[in-house]
Amino acid sequence: MPRAIRRAATINPGSERFQVANTQVVTRSEVVDLMKEGTIYAVFCALFTVAVLLPRPGEPGYFQNFMMKEAVIFEEFPERFTHVKKTFYDVAKVEEIHQYLQGPFFTSLFTTDDYDDLIPYTGAMNGYNYLLGGVQFNMIRVKKGTCDAQPPGTINRPCYGPFSLGKQEEAPYGPGNKFTFTKRSKRLYWARLGWYPEAGYIFVLPGGKSPANETMAKIEQLDTDGFIDLSSRAMFIDFTVYNPNLQLYSIVRLVFEFLPTGGVVPSATFRTFKLDLYQNAMDFVVLAVEAVLALFILYFVYEEASELWSSGASKYFSSFWNVLDFIKVFSLSAIFYQRINFMSQMNSVQRNPSNTEFTDFWVVSTARQDEYNIAAVNCLVVYWKLLKYTGISPNVSALVRVLSRASKDIKYFMIILFVIVFGFVVSAHIVFGNDSFGFSTISQSILTLFEGINGALSFDELYDINRVFGPIFWIIFMLMALFVLLNVFLAIMGDAYMHVRTQKVHAEFGIGALASEFAAKIAKLAESKKDDSQPDAQDADIKAATARIDEAFNDGSGNGVGVDELAAALQRLAMLDSADAWRMAQELIDHFDIDGSKVLDKEELFMLKQTLMSKIFESKASVEQHSMMKRVAAVETKLEDMVGILDDISSQAIKQRREFEVAMESCAEEAYELAKEAVEADRREAELKQKEKDARKRGEKFQQEDDSFPQLPISALPPALRLKAQEIMRSN
Repeated sequence: MPRAIRRAATINPGSERFQVANTQVVTRSEVVDLMKEGTIYAVFCALFTVAVLLPRPGEPGYFQNFMMKEAVIFEEFPERFTHVKKTFYDVAKVEEIHQYLQGPFFTSLFTTDDYDDLIPYTGAMNGYNYLLGGVQFNMIRVKKGTCDAQPPGTINRPCYGPFSLGKQEEAPYGPGNKFTFTKRSKRLYWARLGWYPEAGYIFVLPGGKSPANETMAKIEQLDTDGFIDLSSRAMFIDFTVYNPNLQLYSIVRLVFEFLPTGGVVPSATFRTFKLDLYQNAMDFVVLAVEAVLALFILYFVYEEASELWSSGASKYFSSFWNVLDFIKVFSLSAIFYQRINFMSQMNSVQRNPSNTEFTDFWVVSTARQDEYNIAAVNCLVVYWKLLKYTGISPNVSALVRVLSRASKDIKYFMIILFVIVFGFVVSAHIVFGNDSFGFSTISQSILTLFEGINGALSFDELYDINRVFGPIFWIIFMLMALFVLLNVFLAIMGDAYMHVRTQKVHAEFGIGALASEFAAKIAKLAESKKDDSQPDAQDADIKAATARIDEAFNDGSGNGVGVDELAAALQRLAMLDSADAWRMAQELIDHFDIDGSKVLDKEELFMLKQTLMSKIFESKASVEQHSMMKRVAAVETKLEDMVGILDDISSQAIKQRREFEVAMESCAEEAYELAKEAVEADRREAELKQKEKDARKRGEKFQQEDDSFPQLPISALPPALRLKAQEIMRSN
């Protein structure tokens, strides 16, 4: 953590000085160091993400699990056993276990109805998933007569109490004592109702190429031989399925727990992993990434060990980021240890078992699952650590500061929340525990009521169990959870947010106003000496101002700087008169003098320099912003003039366009009239041509008729007609 930030963290959080110091600007070198550290850590996060996600089977793994569950768990019982819909999770009696084994269990594992032509032997689920070895049945039994109290004298029956490790039965049983106890490792398995050892009465059902009818006969023989009896408390069914298309192993464990009250509680676990590591090119990419991560882990271990040794355990663990670093290093080391453990377990597993042998992949899958669990926890820590590097930007780090501010109040709130909720937990367990599984135990009651805070508490269920206390409990719990506790939490977060916002405003208008007045004078002096012809003039001014501040506040004696020395420095630095310089010096000492000695020591001078430098930068930015605003205003004026000219041009263009449109309309009307006249002229011309044609036809007709009459000489005509005829002939 940068030195200036550590210094700010040591000041009283309730004081004004804390508010100023908390918003202090660190040096450029410290910011650069923090950015470098953040960049390196971001690279580590990217590599960690690749190493965690690539080995996962992803979507194929989901569908592998889904199809396995559809075949083994959600397949319905055949009609010869029941006439209602019943699956694995509906098993509640011993006889239903045998129905399940002879029905969906046998059908899914030992028959291939859809692929008889493709697969000539049993043991291939969905055509592609093959059983590795046999199926193991493991029976856990309790000794007879293990009840804590003697039954009444009228009940002359043996007693079988709840299971515990000290009460486990190991004597053989069954016809001819055929079922014998097998001692195995001391590993325990946590089922729904309790912990059970893996040592028990073992029976292996052959798999692979075994004939299906022989397998069914052995399943039925278990029922005949009484493999399940009154001493039974849990039965595990383990088998492993391999998909060669995806190189995925599915390790399945079916569990039937037998209640001392009678009845059965079924549960199932499906684990699908890629257990054969480093087989293809992508696997070797993951191996290279893991090798780089190993170097990162060594670096982190050395870094945290050095800091823990130098600062001490109490101081080291007082920092939240150090706690995250410690958890991160520990969990990363645990992941690599678990990987080595997994690979050693995988090497000891029999890969090619016979049909009658059972290969225990459960231990291997447990090691792999533990590795994934640790990696999941580490993901939270690794990505939370990224919030540390948001401190470079105050705006981005606002959320972190809000959480930091509210952390103390949240601690007390969680104590109150636990006390109130635990009272409801005990109350609900007492009243509803015998009728609702959600309240059957204290732990289950806690989970149920925390779900109830989100509104998931069923009113109808509580009412059906107890019609008087149920509604009262529901109403009181909802009032406390939703209307009191939730609003108190929101008030705590809101108060912390407002404090962070007020803290920022105080820094701007408290000591910030005084420092801004002084920094403005420094910036004005630097601006007066600025040479616009030099592109690096601004950087030169900042360096010059920094040099003047260091020279003015140089504490050569080592005894600190008092009011007189500070006033003289202000006069030299900002060319103030003595009165203004002494006033400003007095106010600065009153504010930055943490120990009350009226003298600024080295640390206090450092804080003063940092504040003044930050204000100089702000003043320089303000001056440049003001100059830029003037330029923008000039550009805006020119743009307004251009807009006016464009408006005039646009109005003239609109006017001319309107005149043009009017002229075009007039021309169009004239053209229309001319067109009409042309059409009329054409019509008349056509009529005249038609009349001329008709006249020519009539003339020809008359000529024909005239030619048909006999011709008389002119001399034969009377004198008057003879003269007329002669005139006509002469005219023609």
